[in-house]
Amino acid sequence: MNHFELALEEECESLKRHIHGERSHLPQRDFARPSLYSADVRSEIDGNNSGMIPLYNFQREGVEWLSNNTRILLADDMGLGKTVQVLSAIERMIGDRRINRVLIIVPRTLIGNWLDIASRFTPSLCVSACIAPEKSIDYVWHAAYIHNHVTVTSYEVAQYFSKAASKRFDLLVADEAHRIKNPATKRTKAIGEFETQRMWLLTGTPLERHPEDYINLMVLLDQNKFSKRDLNRGLPTLRNRAAPYILRRNKAEVLSQLPPLTERSEILELSEAQRKSYELVIRRMNNRNHLADFNELRSVCDFDPVTKESSKIDRTFDIINNAITDNESVVIFSFWRGLLKLANDLVNEKFNDIPKYLLTAETSSAKRQELAAQFGNSGGIFLASGKIGSEGLTLTRANHAIFLNQWWNPSQNHQAADRIRRIGQDKPTFVYKFTCRNTIEEAIKEIHARKDYSSKILVEALSETISTS
Repeated sequence: MNHFELALEEECESLKRHIHGERSHLPQRDFARPSLYSADVRSEIDGNNSGMIPLYNFQREGVEWLSNNTRILLADDMGLGKTVQVLSAIERMIGDRRINRVLIIVPRTLIGNWLDIASRFTPSLCVSACIAPEKSIDYVWHAAYIHNHVTVTSYEVAQYFSKAASKRFDLLVADEAHRIKNPATKRTKAIGEFETQRMWLLTGTPLERHPEDYINLMVLLDQNKFSKRDLNRGLPTLRNRAAPYILRRNKAEVLSQLPPLTERSEILELSEAQRKSYELVIRRMNNRNHLADFNELRSVCDFDPVTKESSKIDRTFDIINNAITDNESVVIFSFWRGLLKLANDLVNEKFNDIPKYLLTAETSSAKRQELAAQFGNSGGIFLASGKIGSEGLTLTRANHAIFLNQWWNPSQNHQAADRIRRIGQDKPTFVYKFTCRNTIEEAIKEIHARKDYSSKILVEALSETISTS
């Protein structure tokens, strides 16, 4: 049994105990002037360089660290500008003629975001996307390769790149690298076959579920130093061995000027109808399919399947009313479609004079960015799938985030919350998380606490052992 299966079995056992009462042909560009201008020299830049945007000190340190290392993991907290740091480092290294061509692999939904940030922060770079079906990938990627410094593509397309093609890139960047933590998947195998001297992995959540996730990323960077055997050495030892490969900063350390965060974990009572339905599910439970039983219990915590009553939505309306009174905006996350749809219907009915936006798995990549931009301009209420809304969106117009439910994996919840708490936020932020009393959600909360503890030991303490000087 592998570590993933073992962890899943442990969680199921924990939930069962709880339920039962127990708890180069490149165009020539001018690289003479670097893009890393500090705020105090910003005024000296002439009008022709008005596109240059100053970086924070910690971002400049990140650019320096990236530029001087080869196979590394940038694990900065979500919202600290990993994309900007990487593009600025690439611009510097191409300007110094240390590298020539770069391949950046990202989730498909984030390709537009990378292109947008490149156009604003590093306009001297030639950057384009490579999106094509398998039968025409060779032609499309070759055209992108010939005419650009940087090619941005998706994990799906990268799987079709030939081994010969991979050798032509001087640097491979993998964004949201937690997506390649499983060595058995096609996308991870494809990344492992790229023969490049330089590989930069980017993720704010290097440990999502189990320390094995962390080890798998380190093996991608240096298979001669890391292996599954490192799991037996203990988390502190593993952290120290990995420290030279990783740069990790969190918001509290580097953004002292960021407004305060208040996290409110609220215990709610099920409505009478919800409680009856919940007890009915427990009486019907059997040992055939634990996951199905757990999901049915969790669903009843969201809303009653018959009456549609929901103590969570009742509480959400209270929060929205208070926010509207203060002329503030709200983001609502649900990791399950049923409650997201119900919340959207009820919000539209109750708050018909407030701008509202809905982001689901069916929303196209271009539409997602459009909705985020519209929300940034007008504010209001933004309802989003927790899985889809947790990556690549800036929603700092809102300073209230409501989690109607939470994913099994706490890092996914943290990523979603960081859509509103990131660079650009100028108001105190409030994150609300609901747990229904005497239900399976209390057990899920305990699982989150254990996983957060492991992450703190292995990841969060990295800033104490890493020097960026």
